Amino acid sequence: MKILGVNCVYHETSAALIIDGKVVNAVEEERFNRYKHGAEARVDNPDEIPLNSIRYCLEQGGIKAEELDAVCCSFHPGLREKEYTDDPYSLEGNWGSSEGEKTFILYKALQVDISDCFHWIPHHLAHAASTYYPSSFEKAAILVVDGIGEYSTTLLAYGKGSKIKTLKKLYFSDSLGFLWEKMSKFLGFSEYDACKVMGLAGYGNPLKYRKELSLIIKHDEKGSFSIAENVIQFRRESFDGLLSIFGSLNNDASGLTEKHKDIAAALQNITNRVMLSLANSIYEQYPCDALCIAGGVGLNCQSNWIIKEKGPYQRIYIPTAAHDAGTSMGAALYHYYNANSANGAANITSHASSKIMPHPYLGPAFSDDEIEQFLKSKNVQARKSDNLEAEAAQFIADGKIVAWFQGQMEFGPRALGNRSLLADPRNQNIREVMNTKVKHREVFRPFAPSILEEESSEWFALGKPSESLYYMLFACPVKPDKLDKIPAVIHVDNTARVQLVNQQTNPKYHQLISEFYKLTGVPIVLNTSFNDSEPIVCSPEDALATFFKTRIDVLVLGDYIIER
Repeated sequence: MKILGVNCVYHETSAALIIDGKVVNAVEEERFNRYKHGAEARVDNPDEIPLNSIRYCLEQGGIKAEELDAVCCSFHPGLREKEYTDDPYSLEGNWGSSEGEKTFILYKALQVDISDCFHWIPHHLAHAASTYYPSSFEKAAILVVDGIGEYSTTLLAYGKGSKIKTLKKLYFSDSLGFLWEKMSKFLGFSEYDACKVMGLAGYGNPLKYRKELSLIIKHDEKGSFSIAENVIQFRRESFDGLLSIFGSLNNDASGLTEKHKDIAAALQNITNRVMLSLANSIYEQYPCDALCIAGGVGLNCQSNWIIKEKGPYQRIYIPTAAHDAGTSMGAALYHYYNANSANGAANITSHASSKIMPHPYLGPAFSDDEIEQFLKSKNVQARKSDNLEAEAAQFIADGKIVAWFQGQMEFGPRALGNRSLLADPRNQNIREVMNTKVKHREVFRPFAPSILEEESSEWFALGKPSESLYYMLFACPVKPDKLDKIPAVIHVDNTARVQLVNQQTNPKYHQLISEFYKLTGVPIVLNTSFNDSEPIVCSPEDALATFFKTRIDVLVLGDYIIER
């Protein structure tokens, strides 16, 4: 059974191909069109389908469009129409207004003749499927938290066998994802900068503005929370309500103040408590030892750690693409399991008995021949290495920044060793160099450590086991005796967004870190995404362009090395 999944609504537009219940490939449109998040989240463009992603999935999967058994979109317009109510704080003609919603619903056709094989999959069920089925859990609680689906903002559910069952939904305007978007803008960032606010929170006092945050968001221990929309007014650019609570902020060129940091810390603190109460609530209704998390808020490493360590679950799974990009894969998987089950198919693949998504490297790859031809066409001098990993490790140990471009591109917002910038975690000064001269981003932003799996427990307090420790999705405490050894990858609160590196999953990256370990006694490299205020690089052309416009010292394309 061949199924194409598509996410074309809101942002993180993407496509995924599923064959007989296995994820063959999955990719985000932004990696091709070089437009961050793939598209703008507008009411008049949900028919702009991710053509580049679809084309890649079909071509690399060896599938013709007419051979598809199903095409599934991770949004259900009928459900949107059913659940929608006018937002009194909307802007006329935009999201939440009568006219805006009419425009949005009118653009629901994909304009492709796929007749009877097309299916609308509710957005949060697509999120739920993207985390439950790849988890390999036979049964699990499921928590989905984001900005908005059709009109719900939070899903409490559980999975058992091939079925996903809803326990509870929360609806707009009670949206934790939108709260982060609005607060990010209030603090002087963009609505897409939750990661910046999460990093900034480590510098602040979470108690200083706890009372003020409680005027905006209230929660209980029964799996509910509410947000004062008259204060937040998500769909307007007004910050009058927030200013009345927090007072003015200095968002000019003089930079961030302690007030910014303290507000960010209070927001992170309330998010931790809300997410934990939601997870606990599902457990009370459906006791089991496993939890699956998805939705944009599922990328919050601090909250994920709190749930993993303080929640009642022994096992937690969060996919690499917990945000909207993952819903293309989820929509296809949801249809596969539910359509086959409804039809009584006897040969349906059990998600718990086979690895649906064995690794996150699901995007484009380029052979050495393709790379060689590209470099020749650009008249770029490069040399082919017979000892690539050892040479790259030596560069890093010598204090150089290495752009590492290998194999298939990762699916999701984290670079996991195939489209990465690497540096020496022992060098405190490399953080400033990387932030100011390469990434061109705020100096307070932390970097992640990639560590050999077999050495990880010596350096970090990993807590309960989780496959998602391989995906940079938890902020883990650093062991006290290691704090002075790897200052470049330790956040101000002595945590690190750890990525365990497995020899079977990524042997070349594992070998590079092993070579660095031999040289330095440290089984870790600093890892950040290979980009510069742009989507993560996809092709050799993207990689070379980013290399030339930054202060990266060495570019490794496949087996080819280019030194500045």
